[in-house]
Amino acid sequence: MKLLLVAELNETNTFIDDIYNVLSKDAECDTGVDKFWNSSYNYDIIHIHWPENLFNWLEPTKTQLVLLKHRLKYWYSKSKIIVTRHNYYPHYKKTLKFLELYEIVYSSARAIIHLGNFSKHEYLIRYKALAFTNKQIHYIIPHQVYSKLPNTFTQKEARRKLSIPQNKKVILVFGSLRSSEELNIVLRSFKSLKIRDKFLVANAWPSQEQFKRIRIDLKLINFLKTAFLSKDQYMLYNKKVNSNELQSLFKASNLVLIPRKESLNSGNLALGFTYGKVVVGPNSGNIGEILINSGNPVYNNFNNKDVSIALEQGLLADQQGLGEENLKYGLTNWNLDLIVQLHLKAYSFLLSI
Repeated sequence: MKLLLVAELNETNTFIDDIYNVLSKDAECDTGVDKFWNSSYNYDIIHIHWPENLFNWLEPTKTQLVLLKHRLKYWYSKSKIIVTRHNYYPHYKKTLKFLELYEIVYSSARAIIHLGNFSKHEYLIRYKALAFTNKQIHYIIPHQVYSKLPNTFTQKEARRKLSIPQNKKVILVFGSLRSSEELNIVLRSFKSLKIRDKFLVANAWPSQEQFKRIRIDLKLINFLKTAFLSKDQYMLYNKKVNSNELQSLFKASNLVLIPRKESLNSGNLALGFTYGKVVVGPNSGNIGEILINSGNPVYNNFNNKDVSIALEQGLLADQQGLGEENLKYGLTNWNLDLIVQLHLKAYSFLLSI
């Protein structure tokens, strides 16, 4: 089997790296967007992950979309195209051209991989009027746990490395906050949380330039931060983290908060389970489906009251051992070897028809 994963290897998010490294043991596997555009190699399977990655994460032009149609037609004649559905559309970029990009890519796919059942049902409703859905095969293959990341620190050691007092109840918000609404809900729900020794950690707190990009005034956010948080209640900074720093953040926490309003999936859910943490997130998309099925708290409305109630439930669940149960759940249902075998089974079936 000759396979092209149309994505780049990435040391920061090892989702593709982990799958590629195991797939390569059983298949002739390449990675890269450039190969999608320029290679004439006879791949059996073309597996596209993020359509926007085909244009370096930028909004395509009309001309580029025409070129994409020609390129997909070329691969369709030679290979079986499969697409993993990570998003409804690029994060907070619901433009007509991005929506068209997604439809063009999906229209060429012989099969769609979904990370949860919700995605499959929503996809069939969203595109029900379009003929390409009639002959597509759908697979449910969850996001794997990040078993290749370092996981050696105890919570006590991680807190010592980060200078977080041992008695704190640590809520981690990991990764980018993509809108002023997400930023605001983190601060306000934390403020509303009526518990002692609460502590907020955010590793990608927006810089001044990023504040401008999400249209929030720096003076306002400084006011919110100083009004809502005392200095012994937070560690907010903005820098890329390496794998050991990532480990420290997750191991030091009691729970992980996903402050997303319109996301289909979140890698932070898999990261939280990887490190045996309670995860709190919205009751929407695959996120809500998975959290409910695994017994983790969800919030139904995107307001500070509902989110703070879910956080309180999450901290209680942490004391009752839900984090350890999440780790067992992830290792049982999302282990890397199982996820790769599900991919190989999907590929083999496509090649048989």
